[in-house]
Amino acid sequence: RFEGLENEGSVDCSPAEIQSIYQERFQAHTDSVRTLSLTNGCDYLRISTAIPYLQTLGEFLVERAG
Repeated sequence: RFEGLENEGSVDCSPAEIQSIYQERFQAHTDSVRTLSLTNGCDYLRISTAIPYLQTLGEFLVERAG
């Protein structure tokens, strides 16, 4: 439940529902960015922030160079 800060009322919600909606919208957004990137001749690579960016960049450049 979210409570308004200035007597705006409240909104009942489910954490699972919020998670599901967020994941759906995030996936739609990333799909859109990927499509636009590829359509315009750009590379698209979704990466994890758990991997050091220099490692990811190095691997990407090696792969791209062929």
